[in-house]
Amino acid sequence: MGLALAVTLFFSPALITGRWLSAADLLFGFYPWHTQAPAGWTVAQNGTLSDTVLAFDPWLAYAARRLHEGSLPLWNPQDMLGAPFLANMQSAVFFPANWLYFLWPDGAMFVVCAWLKLFSAALGMYLLARQVVQVGPKGAAIAALSFAFGASLTVWLLYSLANAMLLLPWLWWATARLLARPSGRRFAALSVIAGLTLFAGHPETAYHLALVTGLFALFCLWDQGALRIGAFVQGLGVWSAAYLLGVVLAAIQVLPFLEYAQQSVALIGRANPAFQGFWLPGKYAWTMVSPDLFGNPVSNNWWDPNMNYNEGNNYNGVLLFLLAPFALLAQDKRRRRIALFLIALVLLTTGVVYHWPIVYPVVTALPLMRFGANQRLVLVIGFALGLLAALGVHALVEAGRNLVRRLAVCLLFTTLALLGIGVGVPWLFAHPGFQVPSQPPPLEIWQTGLIRAAGLILAGGLILAGVLVFRRRRPRLAVGMLGLLPLLLFADLWQAHSPYNPTISPQNYFPATPLTDFLKQQTGIFRTICVGGVLLPNTNLAYHLAYGVDDLGGYDALGPQLYSNLVRHIDLQSTGSGLITFTTAQSPLLNLLNVRYALAPPGIDLSTHNVLDAHQETISGPVVGKIQGRNQPGQTFV
Repeated sequence: MGLALAVTLFFSPALITGRWLSAADLLFGFYPWHTQAPAGWTVAQNGTLSDTVLAFDPWLAYAARRLHEGSLPLWNPQDMLGAPFLANMQSAVFFPANWLYFLWPDGAMFVVCAWLKLFSAALGMYLLARQVVQVGPKGAAIAALSFAFGASLTVWLLYSLANAMLLLPWLWWATARLLARPSGRRFAALSVIAGLTLFAGHPETAYHLALVTGLFALFCLWDQGALRIGAFVQGLGVWSAAYLLGVVLAAIQVLPFLEYAQQSVALIGRANPAFQGFWLPGKYAWTMVSPDLFGNPVSNNWWDPNMNYNEGNNYNGVLLFLLAPFALLAQDKRRRRIALFLIALVLLTTGVVYHWPIVYPVVTALPLMRFGANQRLVLVIGFALGLLAALGVHALVEAGRNLVRRLAVCLLFTTLALLGIGVGVPWLFAHPGFQVPSQPPPLEIWQTGLIRAAGLILAGGLILAGVLVFRRRRPRLAVGMLGLLPLLLFADLWQAHSPYNPTISPQNYFPATPLTDFLKQQTGIFRTICVGGVLLPNTNLAYHLAYGVDDLGGYDALGPQLYSNLVRHIDLQSTGSGLITFTTAQSPLLNLLNVRYALAPPGIDLSTHNVLDAHQETISGPVVGKIQGRNQPGQTFV
């Protein structure tokens, strides 16, 4: 109940007001919706979440429409020249959290689906902490809250990444139970969860989860004393068979994806020997202490041009760092072994994420790791820290009189280290080390964030010191103070991350415009080409029944390589990536591709964008409004 209440409070702005959980207000910065902007609108609430508007919302609407028509959405004929839909994987047609929307395709379901995601993540982490790591309720609550409301899940909440990420604690829970006492049910549980990671919609994350869970399986076998070759091989074989069965169960998703990936822009680009891989510069590690160290797009003050908030942020609560060292002082040897494993995992993934020498090249030498967005392993850092904090709480509760002094010394050392390294270093080296602009508002935001971090460190340290002082003399007071820790953590994460996913009133979600009404009235089969940011890619899919537009643009993380090659012949300035946009509309290929209308924003210099050259027949000058006379589908007009 407590976890459900926490998730409900987190989403209260949408649940109470009836607004829809969406960043679609960013459309008002572009035509044709610019003229429909509500009174007082000046800028998008969170422009970083553009992919949710250009891909995930339209894909949900398209999949729901096709399913209601009684067909499986294998193909998307509305964008580019058609592209695989189910096979792009990120459409996540088979992921259960999306089924509620498919049953009732209404924007009110966005927050319901998001609620289920975060509650599932919190519940999985709580069960893992209680049943596998075997800590008390307060420690498990710390782990659950830090995972569900930490950076990775909240910033990617409306993406398919979060679908896969939330399954990590469930994978570990199922793995530990299967290896502890194999049975048919436990075998099936791990297989189903492994299959869900592939249905979730993000293959890179699914692969990361498989590798991390494999490391945990090896630890479980070692921890159980399976040192004999036969026992070790048998246990590993059972786990591998269960995981492989999950891959087989997801074959309907995996096989089309593999075929599409081989012909995609993404794989071909990353297979290039010049591809350097993905990682984060070390300065972003300090976001583990101060979430808005480089600003926040919600406040429209993110100032780092080389990274966006989603990729760079790794904040799961500074309280975790105060509690995690206590895990090494646990009385139980098994818990200390788990703590050492988790610390090793944190160091390993930190080395990959922040490009440490030796660690990064060794890990990325593993199969397929070179192609992945490995900076998103920040998920594992926060996940492991949450479990370490849970172990720390348990060690604090169980500590005998002889350990109190050691715990106090550990707390003092950790608090000073956090203040010195976490707060002091960026404060002193803001300009040379972190390239913080010397003028406000960046400098003020930087300092305010560090002051916030220092305040939380001191507040958490005082609570823990109080627990240590009163645990023998006034145990009830100590227990009450210990209960403040989950509340402090939730308040911290709620303040840091709750506003990140904005809401919008239903009438402002992809509203009809004169342009969309005009296009809806046209008959016959035709396409459009958009220049100057009109009708952004894939937005024609949202509420397709109202718009009815096929467009040469499109957005797909994979992207058909053949179509990208064709696009370069139409527009030399196009990158030919998974995001297809156009800067010109002059190619004679447009007529071959059945383009009837070239869409451009009002006031654009048509000659600069070569739109005028798109005219067919003998018409001179721009033609605006309804196409009349002998001009039939197949000719292109402005």
